[in-house]
Order: sequence, then structure tokens, then C-alpha cells
Amino acid sequence: MKQSILAASVSLLIYLMPFIGISQSTITANGPTTFCQGGSVVLSGNVLGVWSNLAITPSITVTTSGDYFVINANIFGDLISNHIIVTVIPQPIPPLILAVGLPNLCLGASVVLTGNTGGGTWNTGATTASITVSTAGDYYVTNTNACGSVNSNHIVVTLNPLLIAPIISAVGSAINNISICAGASVTLQGNVGGIWNTGATTASITVSAAGDYFVNKTDLCGLVTSNHIIVSVKA
Repeated sequence: MKQSILAASVSLLIYLMPFIGISQSTITANGPTTFCQGGSVVLSGNVLGVWSNLAITPSITVTTSGDYFVINANIFGDLISNHIIVTVIPQPIPPLILAVGLPNLCLGASVVLTGNTGGGTWNTGATTASITVSTAGDYYVTNTNACGSVNSNHIVVTLNPLLIAPIISAVGSAINNISICAGASVTLQGNVGGIWNTGATTASITVSAAGDYFVNKTDLCGLVTSNHIIVSVKA
């Protein structure tokens, strides 16, 4: 009887020997487990097991965030290695900023710039989603994290200069009321970037008809009118 029990025990031991030899793996990383997008870390230490990403190689190269470990299995169950948490930090993304309205401003006006949605910093120092600007300049947002900095697109805000009314005069005369003989003419001058009320855009015009002559100058911010010159014709 004792011999039968001993023989059975030896047989069981011989059967279990291949399985008893399988042990729990211990895994290690060859570098930092927190790194920037585009980087990687090598995890090693798998001995006859299966990685949590289903690889069966002794080591794996990891480029994505996750919880990594090795499972060793035998007839008694699963042996799970230590865990290594890998964290991949995404690269900062450049925001797209927009102007709510025209960035070409009149004196005293302003424009809202918006689009800072990623917690970035305007080059004015503001960290709000939008800013209101009334001065000329180049505006943009910088997004920064542990992996670097990127700039948004740029918006250039310009300020239109204050319109200045031209001063017109008659050639050879310093007065604004000119009298000419019938058949004669007079040259009026002084238009810089405006339009005569005759429709001409030249710097000067020559007129022979009686009338009220002046120059209008306009831009996006409004209109200004020069002084008037009254021309009369003697009969």
C-alpha cells in the first residue's frame, strides 16, 4: 500500500515539474515612463509570459499611454508581474485665432480677437479666451506644455490715421472767392487723395464755370471736406 502511494506521489511530481518551474515575471523600463509624444520606452523582463498588449517577446517598445504588465500562466492559475504605467504627453497644438470684425481700425474703435481655447497665453500676457484690442500690432497665442511651445496664426491689427481735410486754393490767389471774366478759367489746386466735387481725382482742376468747388476725402472711418472756393463769372 505504501509503495502504491509513493509511486503515485512520484508520478504526480514528475507531471507537475514542467509547470512548477514557471515563475512570476518582473518587468523594468529602460528609461522614463513619462515622455513626450513621439518618444518611446522599452519594457523588459517577460519570461515565458504574455504582455498586457498580447505580445510574447521578452521586451516591448511602448509609444502609447497605458498600464503594462506580464501574465505568466500555469495549471494553478495566472501569475501577474508588477505594473508599469506609461504616460505619453501630447505635443502642444497651435490654436486658430480669429478677429470678430475687421482688424483695420478707426481711431477710438476696437476689435475682439478670439480662439485661445487651449489655455494658452496671448502675446499681450492675457490668458483669456478672447481679448479686445484698440492699438495696432501683431497678435498671437502661444500654447506651452512640458513638450514645448507652439504659436497660433498671427493677426495684424492696423489703425487708420485720422483723416485730414485737404486745403485747396486758386493758383495765384489766396482768397476763397474768385471772380473771372467770361471765357477765362482758373486753376484750383490742393487735392491730395480726395475727389473734387466735379468728380475729378487729380491734384488740380481748371474751371471756367461759376460754382462752388471743394474736395471730399473718404476712407473706412468717414469723410472730411476741404475748404470751399466760390468761382463767379463776370458777364
